[in-house]
This record gives sequence, C-alpha cells and structure tokens, in this order.
Amino acid sequence: MKVLKYLFLFILVIIIGAAVYFSLQDGTYYITEKKIIKAPPEMIYEEISDFKNWNHWNPWTNSTEVTNTLGDITTGINGNYSFKDEYGNGSMTITALEPNKSVESEMEYHTSISDSKSVVTMTLNPVPEGTEVVWNIKGEDGLKNKVMNFILGLDLEEEIRPMYKKGSII
Repeated sequence: MKVLKYLFLFILVIIIGAAVYFSLQDGTYYITEKKIIKAPPEMIYEEISDFKNWNHWNPWTNSTEVTNTLGDITTGINGNYSFKDEYGNGSMTITALEPNKSVESEMEYHTSISDSKSVVTMTLNPVPEGTEVVWNIKGEDGLKNKVMNFILGLDLEEEIRPMYKKGSII
C-alpha cells in the first residue's frame, strides 16, 4: 500500500512540476511577413477588406483541407467568415479598418483540446515600387496550448510563416 501512496505522490509532483514549468513559459507569439506588390494600396485594400475576395489569394481559403463559410456580412466592421479543418473550427471577424491602410481582425480557433484568440493585421504602406504589405498575427497561448505544442512538437511560426509567404497578396 505504501508503494501506491509514494507512486501517487511522485506522479502528483511530476504533474504539478510540469504545470508550473509550462505556465512560466512565454506563450506570446508575433509572426510577421512583408512583401512589396506592384499595385496601389487602394487595389490591395479591396482584396483584403472583403472576405469574399480572400479566395483570390489567401492560402487557407484555397486549401482543400479547410471548409470556409462566408458570413452574412463579409466586409466592414463585423465582416466575418468561419472555417473548419481536421483539427477544429474557427472564425475571423474584422474589428478595425483604416481605408486603404489597414485591416485588423480577431481570429478564434477551437479544437477539442483548447481554444485560442489572435489578432491578425494587414497594413499597406505605399513605396516607390508599389505597396509594402505587412501581414502579422499576434496572440498568447494558454497553458493547454503550450503543453500541446510541446507534446506534438508544434511551432506556430513554422506553421504560419510558410502560409503567409504562399499567399499571392503576400
């Protein structure tokens, strides 16, 4: 009986230690990509400010592994779309716009294991060659996400950066 008691205490100490370790790890992420496009900001803004146009250039909306559903409103504040993939489902909602300069959206993603929220921003900067498009995502992983990323060997930057580069706007 003593062996079971010590085994239980040992496992409990391991679990508590792991929880403390992962809770102390920085879960903040900020991933950004930039690209110069030979087009005026007004033309690019039309593509990025209406989710109906995202299938022209966004690698996630073009993926056969993702099912996308446009919301009733696709442009302007509260414009949105939802998506579903093999791991879970999510949505993007436009939260801020600066015409011909930037679009900011909140992205939520829900899996059977965890939930996450991120802010996705696209900023348009006029340059002599056309427009510099800056696409970034920022957020913070909670304890569950930190543990799962560790167990599964996931690196958000390794997952997101290639997709940002693949997008034909970016």
